[in-house]
Amino acid sequence: EDGGEEWVQLIPGQSILDIALDPTARCTLFFTTTTTLLRTTNCAESWDILFRETRDDVLLRSVVVDYSSPSTVYLATTVGDLFKSFDGGLTWRTQYRNPSLRFAKISIDRFDPNILYLATVAGEILRSVDRGDHWESITGNLIDFADAHSFRTLESTSARDGLFFASEQGLFKTADAGKVWQRIPLLTPENSVPILIAGSNINDPSEVFYGTRNTFYRTGDSGAHWVALPLPSGSVPAHMVVDPTNASIQYLG
Repeated sequence: EDGGEEWVQLIPGQSILDIALDPTARCTLFFTTTTTLLRTTNCAESWDILFRETRDDVLLRSVVVDYSSPSTVYLATTVGDLFKSFDGGLTWRTQYRNPSLRFAKISIDRFDPNILYLATVAGEILRSVDRGDHWESITGNLIDFADAHSFRTLESTSARDGLFFASEQGLFKTADAGKVWQRIPLLTPENSVPILIAGSNINDPSEVFYGTRNTFYRTGDSGAHWVALPLPSGSVPAHMVVDPTNASIQYLG
């Protein structure tokens, strides 16, 4: 709670797949473990189990809170289920189901909370403009890029209908909600090293970051020029977040 100076462990001994925060209540947090959705409303003094998955080999992969209506929560699984709650996770309904897809991420557009995005493990991207009632694919010409068929991250940018997508081998962007996707040129040769982390400046889509096993890359001109720096740790990078108010600050885990 002090910008990273001190830390408190909230849930020991669990594999945490995703975290969501209620933007209106600082002590309300949601965590997905592999099979359980947990919620605290008192800054981790106690926890409620809101959802438990009983099917074998099904992971609760992603959770997000609607910033315009925090009692609305979405939960996505690795077998193509999207669940929705209107009461903060106490009760649920199946909002969308496609068993042929393995969901990796559910996110809400930063301009319009009616717009949702679902990304799959295989790099497919779906979009809903009515809070999940109907879905359409916006994968578009991403399918033509051989190095786009996997998932690392999907983020909204500062431009309306703008998206930044990272696969294990490439970086891509769209300015028109997926009608046309463009590849962002990398400093490393294509398919030479796996991209482990990636992110963008949500206020400036031309500023993009990615990391490999031991190197961190940054561009301020959509990939025309890059800066390459050694990572500050010998551990393998797994996740990064760019500070939304100051993109010169990144957090790396």
